Amino acid sequence: MKVKTIALAMLIVSLAGLAGATDWQGLYGVGIRGPVFMPMFKGSDFSKFGGSYEPFMMGLDGALEVKYGLSKRLLLTASMAYLKTYDDTSATSNCGTSFQNSDNAYAKLTALSIGVMLQYHFRPEKKTQPYALLGLGSDFWSIKSYPFDKEKGDGKVQDFTVKYGLGVNFWLSEKFAMDLQVRMTNQIPKVSTTIQSGFYGAQDWESGAIRPFNGYLEPSIGLAYYFGRHEAGEKPKEMEMDSDGDGVYDSKDKCAATPRGAIVDKDGCPLDSDKDGVFDGIDKCPNTLAGVKVDAFGCPPEEADSDGDGVPNSRDKCPNTPMGVKVNEIGCPIDDDGDGVLNDKDECPGTPKGTEVDEKGCPKVGRLEEKITLHINYAPASYEPDAPAKTQLDSVADKMKLFPDLRIEVRGYTDDRNTEDFNNVLGQRRADGVKDYLIGKGIEAGRVVAKGYGEDPQYFIGDNNTAEGRLMNRRVQIETIK
Repeated sequence: MKVKTIALAMLIVSLAGLAGATDWQGLYGVGIRGPVFMPMFKGSDFSKFGGSYEPFMMGLDGALEVKYGLSKRLLLTASMAYLKTYDDTSATSNCGTSFQNSDNAYAKLTALSIGVMLQYHFRPEKKTQPYALLGLGSDFWSIKSYPFDKEKGDGKVQDFTVKYGLGVNFWLSEKFAMDLQVRMTNQIPKVSTTIQSGFYGAQDWESGAIRPFNGYLEPSIGLAYYFGRHEAGEKPKEMEMDSDGDGVYDSKDKCAATPRGAIVDKDGCPLDSDKDGVFDGIDKCPNTLAGVKVDAFGCPPEEADSDGDGVPNSRDKCPNTPMGVKVNEIGCPIDDDGDGVLNDKDECPGTPKGTEVDEKGCPKVGRLEEKITLHINYAPASYEPDAPAKTQLDSVADKMKLFPDLRIEVRGYTDDRNTEDFNNVLGQRRADGVKDYLIGKGIEAGRVVAKGYGEDPQYFIGDNNTAEGRLMNRRVQIETIK
């Protein structure tokens, strides 16, 4: 449980990047990392102390790291770590979440772990940068008796490893960064082993199934110092300003007051391809002939577009359309569903034709929430609803069209006249008759469930010994399905 909690917390933190920093291209760094590793994935056949579990406890983990930025998002890290822990001979379950101590130790475990990893940063322009990592390495394990006794035994194991995980990097200043990381290392047995026979499980640890563990989790904190990114006295990019928002930092922007929306060159100066005095990006008529007088949008009088809706004044039948409103070919705001509320204000854009709507363009008719009970007078040998029932069912169909997520169940009930089998069939056919009517009104069959309940006593609502009670029991009910 502790392992899952720690991993979940680190994952949440790793997705929380919010502020600004520079990319990793050409960056060098050195750092340290710690503090613990947690043995995991016990061998199914390992049973040194009478049970199959992970005997080694959570131990110390200290590493030195060298880093180099390959690109804007990729950071290469080479790591060398020292790992140390003890086993617990008194334990009866996995020990990977208990911190190391030597009180009940039979053996001491140490390792030199080396690895090379690639980190992919999702938001390199931010000060808080989530990343994912993947790498390869090798572990050199040493297992010795505790206290050490040459007669008791020892051993060495070398493995290849695969490493993967998530982390988040925080820039503390121009040169210093801290990161939180959760990394999983899986061992790939074996390069070599030299374990004395009988000292700690099987003599040959070639299979992960006969080892005390074959992977370990490393929740860690890292600190790193970076250099090679900036010239002396140069302001880091993450701290620079872009006052006019043209994508060129103020320190390199030769035209610092460029209007919003204008396209600029590498020096931050706006372009004007047709030389009409209106900058590219703002110019709605970018190919105006030289010398032609244009309006504020770069268009000649015959192509001028005063309200900026993309339709020139000469064809615009609604010349004062608010900026940003979608228009048709004559420049008038669009109401696709014809409910009288324009698209830009319509919160229910797919309303069926003829539906009465409110000021937001949504139907005034409410969802089908209440239970509907129908007492239908059927024609001989027919299960088709009568005229009053059809009026109610038409209303149900209209609501189902307005609310496409709405599903209903149609339930057919009878009184206790005739046999139980006859009434079961009768109740089903009456329910099917209502379903068929709704399908005929354009409702998809999958949205209507028809079920006959027949003369089931638990559903009687009237006394079957009276005509009035039997009439109450002979009914079809419609209810929404949650």
